[in-house]
Amino acid sequence: MLYNRVQSYAMIIHPDDQDMVWDFVQKGVEENKPYRIIYRIISKNGDVKWVWEQGRGVFEDNSLVALEGYIADITKETLHQKALEKMEYSLEHLNEGIIWFDAEGGIVDMNISLKNLIEHTSDPISDKTIFSLPFILPTDSWTNLMEKAKDNRSSVCDAVLKIGDERQYFRINTSYCEFG
Repeated sequence: MLYNRVQSYAMIIHPDDQDMVWDFVQKGVEENKPYRIIYRIISKNGDVKWVWEQGRGVFEDNSLVALEGYIADITKETLHQKALEKMEYSLEHLNEGIIWFDAEGGIVDMNISLKNLIEHTSDPISDKTIFSLPFILPTDSWTNLMEKAKDNRSSVCDAVLKIGDERQYFRINTSYCEFG
């Protein structure tokens, strides 16, 4: 856009973001403070891109003479973040229970479905390990499931969950993955 006398930078800011960007930059200029903002632009070929801008007003004799700053294309990172957020939401709200645990069986996290299922059991979870979950594993133990999953990347076992006098039957799929 250097030496461009036809189109200003403000003209390529996405219409839905223009007021927000204007207000944010104006506030930074009025307070004579640097600003950082993320917003969308529309490229020459019509693609929508996400950008991160850092800037500040340049003043001479208390008068604004220019804005200076740096603008970086963060489209790829923003799209990846949005995809991760969708995946996280999907896993959290899946009808199947999901639990993440470490190599010692310590519970790292579980999704809403599993939390709700366990809350309805009469047995409180005494500690934060998979060994305290109210599942009965008739053919295997959690330790064996974990070892099989580590050797084969996954293992399967039938289980029973006691809820009061009722029993619900489940198939437990255990997958092994190292997250660094």
